[in-house]
Amino acid sequence: MKKILALIMAVIMAASLVACGDETGTEAENAETGNGGEQVDEELTYTSDGRIKLSWWTNYGTVIYETLMELCNRYNESQDKYYIQCERQGGAIELKAKLQASSRSNLPDVFNGTPATTLYYVNSSFTKPIQDYIDEDADNWTADLYGGIRTSYSDADGKMWGYPFGVSTTGIWVNADLLERAGYTANDLNGFENIVKVAKALVDDGYVQYGLGFYKNGQLLTDVLSVQGVQVVDNDNGYSGEPEKCLYIDDPDTYAATYKYLDLFASLYREKPYAMSYGSDVNGEIVPQFVAEKCAMFIATNSYVGKLETMNIDFNYIFIPTTGVDENAKFSGALSEGTGMYMADTGSPTRMQGAYDFIKFLAQDENQALYCMATGYIPYTPSCADRDDFKAWVAETFPSSTLISDRILNAEEDLKQPYLSCAVDLVNANVSLMVDIFSDPNGDIKAKIQTATDSVNEAIEIFNL
Repeated sequence: MKKILALIMAVIMAASLVACGDETGTEAENAETGNGGEQVDEELTYTSDGRIKLSWWTNYGTVIYETLMELCNRYNESQDKYYIQCERQGGAIELKAKLQASSRSNLPDVFNGTPATTLYYVNSSFTKPIQDYIDEDADNWTADLYGGIRTSYSDADGKMWGYPFGVSTTGIWVNADLLERAGYTANDLNGFENIVKVAKALVDDGYVQYGLGFYKNGQLLTDVLSVQGVQVVDNDNGYSGEPEKCLYIDDPDTYAATYKYLDLFASLYREKPYAMSYGSDVNGEIVPQFVAEKCAMFIATNSYVGKLETMNIDFNYIFIPTTGVDENAKFSGALSEGTGMYMADTGSPTRMQGAYDFIKFLAQDENQALYCMATGYIPYTPSCADRDDFKAWVAETFPSSTLISDRILNAEEDLKQPYLSCAVDLVNANVSLMVDIFSDPNGDIKAKIQTATDSVNEAIEIFNL
C-alpha cells in the first residue's frame, strides 16, 4: 500500500511539474556527452547576461536555506559561465518524489540526499555518478576527503555517486552542568541502557521533569544497532548483495539487541513519563524544555547546535555521538551521516559539467567552513578543520564537536549503515515501530517488531522485482 501511495504521489507531482521560463528564452546547442558518448542536442536556459542557468533542489528549511543562498551567490560571483539558483522542495520525501516524477528535461542539476540512501540513487535513473567527473579532473581535489566519509557516498565497488555537503551524526545532547550536579559524567552515558538509567535517576531524584527527549527519526534505531555490531538486513548488511530480508526477527543477535533497545525505550513510559512524548517537535518543544532545564538530555543530531546557539542558555552542554544498546557494543566509532550533493543525469553535458564544478566549489575550505559554522556540521577534510576561523568557532561555540570528529574519523572500518535501496522504507518502519511502542509501552514488543519487519520485507521485495 505504501508503494501504491508513493506511485500516486509521483504521478500527481509529475502532472504538476512545469518547465521554468526564462526572460531570454532557450537555445539548442550541439555538444558532446560528458564521458565520450554520442553528440546530443542540448536545450540550455540563459540569464539576461548570457550565463547558463543551473538549479539546485534542496529539502533544507528556512534557517539553513539562507546559508545555501549565500553559497550560491559566492559561486555566481566566482565565475561568469553558470548561474545557479537554490529551490526548496519541501521535506526529504517530497524531494525524492519529485525527482522520481520528473522527466529528464525537468530534472534539477544538483540535489541533496543522504548517505544512507546512496544505493537508492545508484539504482535510480536520474543520478549521474560524480566519480565519472572526478576521474577526468586533473586537480585531484578529493584526495584529502576522509576515508569513512568517502565510503558513505560510494557504491559497493568504491565508486562515488554523491559528495558530502554536511557531515553529521546522531547522538545525545546533554546538560553537562546538571549531569555533574547529580554526580554523573559523560562516561556514565555509554550505551542506551545507561542513558535510560541516568535519565530515570535524574527524574526520580527531582533534578528535572524529563530525563530524555527524542528526535522523531527512524535512523536513530538503525544507528544504535549498527554501533552495537548487529546486522539490520541480510547479505552482509547489504554489502555482498541486494538485501532479501530484514533481520529484526530472524537473526538471534539482531533480535536480542532490537528487543532490548525497544524494551528500554518502553520503560521510559510505563510507570510514569521519564521522557517527553515521542514525536514532540524538537525546535518547538524539546529544545525549550532543555534550555529551561526541565529536560536533561535529548537524542537528535549534532546539527541542532545551530538552534541552541540562538537560545539564551546559562549552562554548559555537550553532544555525545550515538553509542550501542549497552556496554557490550562492538564499535566505539560514530557513523558518518548528514547530507550530500548529487548530480542529476540531465543528458546535458554542459549542465552536468556545471553541476560538477558547483559541487567542487562547495568543497573549497572557505565554503565548507561557512556551511559548518552555520549549521554545526563537521568538516570532511583536514585542511578545513585546521582553519583558524573554524577552530575559533569550535572553541567558542561547540567544543564537543571535536569528539564528533574524532569518533567519525577514527571509526572502525567495518562500522557501516545497512546498504539497501529502500533505506527510506526502513527508516519509516522504525518510526512507526517507535510510535507504536510509545503509544502502548506495555504491549507485545515482539509482535510490534514483527510488524515492522514485515513492512521492511515488503519494501525489499518490491525493490527486488
